Amino acid sequence: MTWQSNLTIKTQLLTIKRVIYHILLGVSLNSLKQYDKAIKMFDEAISLDHRYFLAYHHKGFIHHKYRNIFVKLKIRLKCYRLI
Repeated sequence: MTWQSNLTIKTQLLTIKRVIYHILLGVSLNSLKQYDKAIKMFDEAISLDHRYFLAYHHKGFIHHKYRNIFVKLKIRLKCYRLI
């Protein structure tokens, strides 16, 4: 192995560590119901390496959760208008 291939491997490992860090941080923020920050962490993970499906999975889960929250809020607003 040459020093260039060692450098490439080290760079790839560093990128993987950063991606995993952002995914774990996003999961933690999601559990704290800080959805905007969690989505930003998943976006950062995707921008670092787009091959990690977990970032897409968790981001989609949050978007699904947001949609349900928005629909419930919209229904409540309609109910208040009827009163």
